[in-house]
Amino acid sequence: MKLSVVAIARNETPYLLEWVAYQRVIGADRVIIYDNGHDVAGHRLLHALDRAGAIICVPWTGRFRHGPQVPAYEDALGRLRGTSDWVLFCDLDEFAVPVEATRLTDVLATVDDLDGMWLPWLIFGSSGELVHRPEPVIERFQRRQHADDDTVTPVKSVVRPARVVRPHLHVHHLDTAAYANPRGERDFLLARDGVSRRSAQLARGMDIVRIHHYMTKSQLEWRAKVARGRADRGWADESVSREHDEFAQWNRNEVRDATALRFLPALRQQMAALAQLTAGEDTSAGAPL
Repeated sequence: MKLSVVAIARNETPYLLEWVAYQRVIGADRVIIYDNGHDVAGHRLLHALDRAGAIICVPWTGRFRHGPQVPAYEDALGRLRGTSDWVLFCDLDEFAVPVEATRLTDVLATVDDLDGMWLPWLIFGSSGELVHRPEPVIERFQRRQHADDDTVTPVKSVVRPARVVRPHLHVHHLDTAAYANPRGERDFLLARDGVSRRSAQLARGMDIVRIHHYMTKSQLEWRAKVARGRADRGWADESVSREHDEFAQWNRNEVRDATALRFLPALRQQMAALAQLTAGEDTSAGAPL
C-alpha cells in the first residue's frame, strides 16, 4: 500500500524536520510539501530534503484569488493519481495519530473497500507554554479539548486520489459516496458535495485514529502563526489572517493526552536520519520569532 501526505507550508522552518519524520513513522512513502515562502534556512532545508529524496518540494508562491491551498491540492492530485493508493492532505500543525495501530497504513488496510476516511480532529492547546522550545511538538503539547466537545467539529480526510473530483480543505468531493469514519461507519456523511455534516457520530473512531491539531502551540508561536497569514485565503477574501485574540478560543487544555508519545522513539530516529541525509547543508532553524 502506498500512502502520500501533502501539505502547503509558509514560514514553518522550526517544525519541518519533525513533521516530515513523523509522516515516515506512520507509513507514508511519499511526502509532498508546497513551499509557499520560507526564510533562508527553511528554503535550504526543504530543498536539501528534496535532493535527498525524503520529500518532493514544489515552489508555490504567487497571488491566488482564494488562496494557494486548494490549487496546491489540485496539483498534487495530478501527481498522485495512478501512483498512490491513499493521500492525506493536512497542515504542518496536524498529525494523524493511530491509537493502537503502529502506522496509519495499518488502519487503512482494514478498510480496503472505502474511497475516503474521515479523521476527527482534537484541538491541542499551549499546555501553559509561553515561548518556543526545540523539543518535538508532540512531546511539548499534551493537553487538549474534551473529545465529546461538539463546539469544535472540523476533520481531515484521507482519500483515494483516483476518486477525487475536487479537493477541499477538509472533506474532498469524491465520485462515489464511499466515505466512512475510522470504524467503517458510512451513514453519517454525504461525501458527494464535499461538505461535512454535523453528526453525533462525528467523533466516532477517535479510539482508532484521529488528527492531533496543535493549533496554538505556545503564546509566542501563536503570534508567529498570526503573522504568517492563512493558506486558505487569497487577495479576494475579506479575512486573510487570524487575530491575536483567537488564542483564547483555540487554547484548549482540558484533558491530558499522551497518546502520541509512544511514537517519540521512532520519531527521534527518523529525525536523526533526516538530519544525517542533509548533513553539510546550512539548514539550522531557530525559534519562529
